[in-house]
Amino acid sequence: MQKTTGRKPRVNQTPLTATTAPAQAEMEAKATINEDPVRAETTGWRQTTIAEFCGLNEVEMKMIDLKISLVQAIRHYRAESKMTRAALAKKLGIATSQIADLESSKPDTSLDALLPAFFAAGGTGIELAEIARQTDESMNY
Repeated sequence: MQKTTGRKPRVNQTPLTATTAPAQAEMEAKATINEDPVRAETTGWRQTTIAEFCGLNEVEMKMIDLKISLVQAIRHYRAESKMTRAALAKKLGIATSQIADLESSKPDTSLDALLPAFFAAGGTGIELAEIARQTDESMNY
């Protein structure tokens, strides 16, 4: 039988604000990238775009941007009309979980799934054209 002293067992007493050496070095490197990109590149860091980092071409980036804009519009129209996910799902004849998946912008969501949801939520063809135009104009690849 073990004698108890009434004290709690010792645990790691490192302050919550303490940073490990690798984490501190990473934070400094990130600051360096923003302050001095040339110096950052000489130490192995460099700034890049999402397209370059993921190896995406211009068409793929436009598709991603269009999908994100459609998801935002679906959420907006659904909220504006006080429509629940269940009501939208019923309108489309799909499961409520599929609406949740659409609205969470899962990468495998197709335009074939987004467009009916957009129209069922209250979007129009004119608004779809405007979303496409804004997406095309606002993105620099």
